[in-house]
Amino acid sequence: MYVIYDSERDLTNVAANVPLQINSCGINTTRRSGRPTDEDVLVRRPAGRLDYQLLYMVSGHADYLLDGEWQTVGEGKIVLYRPQVPQFYRTYSQVPMLCRWVHFSGTEAASLLEECGMGQGNLFSPGLCPAAEALLKSMVVEILHREPMYRIVVESQFRQAMALFGRQMAQRKGSVASSSRQRILSIVEYMNRHYFEPLQTEELAARCGLSKYHFIHLFRMCMGMTPYSYLIRIRMERAETLLQTGDMTVQEVAFVCGYNDPLYFSRAFSRHFGVSPTDYKQRFFSENERKLLSIPKPVIPENGERKF
Repeated sequence: MYVIYDSERDLTNVAANVPLQINSCGINTTRRSGRPTDEDVLVRRPAGRLDYQLLYMVSGHADYLLDGEWQTVGEGKIVLYRPQVPQFYRTYSQVPMLCRWVHFSGTEAASLLEECGMGQGNLFSPGLCPAAEALLKSMVVEILHREPMYRIVVESQFRQAMALFGRQMAQRKGSVASSSRQRILSIVEYMNRHYFEPLQTEELAARCGLSKYHFIHLFRMCMGMTPYSYLIRIRMERAETLLQTGDMTVQEVAFVCGYNDPLYFSRAFSRHFGVSPTDYKQRFFSENERKLLSIPKPVIPENGERKF
């Protein structure tokens, strides 16, 4: 059976007209003195609150209604409810869980969230951050004891905790981006070695351990083009080099560059360079012949010295 809580008469539910104000903070847990609590709990606020609520899952998990769907949120994640957004979440007595929460408001609250990477959305993944958790825990103690200047202390602690969450999310994002880039660069190297083979996007994605569409997205971000476009560029650059040697026919160049159909190769080459491979080859050698003819011949004087 659920114990249902709502906070329509909560005196801390205010939108402060100061830069930042911590309205309340605390802990949700399904363990008291090491033992499970007696009831499941459902928090229900259909109209939301006037302030923000941040819930940081330290351990275990709980269910939150986000964007109209129930989601199970585990440790290391943050749920953020913005002002006047409906709040529904539930915990289960038999599921160990510890969550630290903060209600806050103020004219700088939105900019603080933006700066810390939480400007949009309601679910974030900074991971476990003991230093930030210690600050949230200390905030509860400060509010309970209410020593002089405690409001300044808790606001400072909250800003620091948010900065630590933001830093950790940025580092995790950078690490993921770096890892993804390394995957793509590895595939680029593979494509340069195997450009003459019938490479398929699905095969390349599988080598990265990615779905086809995620692979294409990452490849475009790293290389500025799709995998298919990059493969065509490699083949065309190789074909251009081979045609310039003059030792191979167009059909032979096509085969070496991965095209079994010379006509298809010629069309691809024409699209890429604006001229057919045959015309390209003729123009290249004609131009080089003109350059050779334009070089002045040495004048050999009677004394045998060459002058130009």
